[in-house]
Amino acid sequence: MDRARVWTSFVAVAAGLASATAIITVAAREANEPIAPLVFGYLVVANTFLLLTVAILTLVYIDGRRNKQKTATRAEQRASAILNHLNTIVETRTGLSAFLLRNRFERTQLDACIQQSSTFLRFVVDETRAIFQEYTGHPCAVSIKLLVSSEKDTPDVVTYLRDTASYFVRKDLYKNLYPADGRYPYDKHSPFVKIVSGQKDYFLSNDLRSEPNYENGNQHWPKLYNATLIVAIREPGVTASENILGFLCIDSLTAKFDEAVAVPIGRIMANTVFYVIHSLSVFERELQNQKKIA
Repeated sequence: MDRARVWTSFVAVAAGLASATAIITVAAREANEPIAPLVFGYLVVANTFLLLTVAILTLVYIDGRRNKQKTATRAEQRASAILNHLNTIVETRTGLSAFLLRNRFERTQLDACIQQSSTFLRFVVDETRAIFQEYTGHPCAVSIKLLVSSEKDTPDVVTYLRDTASYFVRKDLYKNLYPADGRYPYDKHSPFVKIVSGQKDYFLSNDLRSEPNYENGNQHWPKLYNATLIVAIREPGVTASENILGFLCIDSLTAKFDEAVAVPIGRIMANTVFYVIHSLSVFERELQNQKKIA
């Protein structure tokens, strides 16, 4: 029984006892007769119960206030931690932007631009994992999966990057699952198909084992996660199915994601990843052109 029901029950019983006490007392006075011993005993018990009721309700109220304060404190701490992570990402991104603005036209600095951008991208993936773990209170894993061309009519997907912790856990599991380059058809994973089809720019499920139409080419997935949030890595401002580079994937065995907070955070991270990957592709093409000319 929760606190609200306990509170209501005690109030109802107390009100009943108080009413009975008042009725018996008034009746005795009107009859001008002393209160019988049994009735007197009842009144003593009733009044004692009323005092206990007041004491218990006071304790329940204090406990409820304390729990609300604890919950509020935890929520503030969680929000503060998430904001600190986001602030760190913004500050680091600002530093990277300043470095790229100074050096992007310097041909001799292309390697440095690629290195700095790659380092920042790994930092973003690890920070994304930290943010979702702070928010959900459960272990999470984060990966970037990119769409790549194939010999078929549909593209393949390749895992481009994982957060540091999950990489060491999952690398051996996937070693013999895919070809050497790690490619697999994107239509083997139903959430990717839904996102590319333009239904939404994200896919969210907190119970994949109960999803009737969920498909996953990775046979090991039930060992690794049951909840997932997948957000399209795409150019901001275009429709959901346009210019998708890949997907930012967050998953967990025990965490629960929501649309109110988790999805917007995922979009912020996916937008950040888009700009970095786009910049990397530009630098790498320029570097290849330099090598051809040389």
